Amino acid sequence: MLKFPNKVKIKIIDELARSPIRIKNIIIFVHLFAVKKNDYYLGPFFSDINGEIEINRDMLAILAEAELQTGIMDYKSVNECSSLAEINILSREEIENLVKGRSLWGVIGREKELYGTKEELLNKINNNNNYLVLPCSLRVNWDNSVASVVSYDLLTSRRK
Repeated sequence: MLKFPNKVKIKIIDELARSPIRIKNIIIFVHLFAVKKNDYYLGPFFSDINGEIEINRDMLAILAEAELQTGIMDYKSVNECSSLAEINILSREEIENLVKGRSLWGVIGREKELYGTKEELLNKINNNNNYLVLPCSLRVNWDNSVASVVSYDLLTSRRK
């Protein structure tokens, strides 16, 4: 079963050059696969000026709680998800859907601690730099064997 690491560090890396892509405000999501009922999509998370994203257990818990509070889908507890997680750089279409959804329901519950107001979150989403890189994903295993701090290189390519 799923066990959140205490801290997740993600570096966005150019797959060909094997060097960091130092671009601020690239949006990623974490996809958690449900064993029963519906999957969880946690995020958005934003890269810093070094193209790095740091996520902690509390952030993941806040976002899982918010997804439950929407009442849109029928969920089991996030702890009942598979230990498989997928980290995704969002495509243009996914960002458009994110803007539509967040325009409708805004910031939910404790998400205010992460994003501030609905307007602040939408502004950050709308100023994303995902158009500079290709969408990609990385599958990882978050179970009892995972270290409390994990680091991943998310391999992608710059758009030309």
